[in-house]
Amino acid sequence: MGFFNNIIEKFKNASRERFIVNKKENTIQILLDTNHEQYFTLTFENMNVNRPTDTNVVNAYSINATNAELDDLYLEAIEIDNIKSWNMSAGSAFDRLLKKELTSHKLEYISSFENNFCSLKKYTIDNTFDIGVIWFSLNSTELFILDQKGKLFNDLLAIYDIKDEKLLIKEKEHEKIIIKKSLTEDNIMENYF
Repeated sequence: MGFFNNIIEKFKNASRERFIVNKKENTIQILLDTNHEQYFTLTFENMNVNRPTDTNVVNAYSINATNAELDDLYLEAIEIDNIKSWNMSAGSAFDRLLKKELTSHKLEYISSFENNFCSLKKYTIDNTFDIGVIWFSLNSTELFILDQKGKLFNDLLAIYDIKDEKLLIKEKEHEKIIIKKSLTEDNIMENYF
């Protein structure tokens, strides 16, 4: 019986929704990976949700959200059609979009942590302040988060027990970074997927 229970449990975990947006409650829930059985929930005071479309995409969200503790976050979730694929690493596509959106700034890569499920990358902008780029691969959905304050980024480093001092983001006052075009909207020009 244990063998069949294991198969059923693996099937349940594989089919479980990994990213949930609740606009009524201004929450986003992320099931981090199979080692974490509970959702990681982010609650916002303000959440502006857009649903960009592309013929290759089954479901997409671009979200600008504000939380007193986390400050401003930009999130983008993309589920592409299962017969389609990314033309590059999804994380590289978001890095490319970020560089394109921040052409008036000097963006310098500092350090990163990666595993099979997520990537945490630290960048410095204009040699003045740091930002964090978080990428989760959630079954068929890719989730990207631009963390301008670094609080969520640093919290995730703690969750994954990463003690690399180069990765920690120290909070500094800076101008707000605005992402104007999502990966989904930019796909027609850049052919990300």
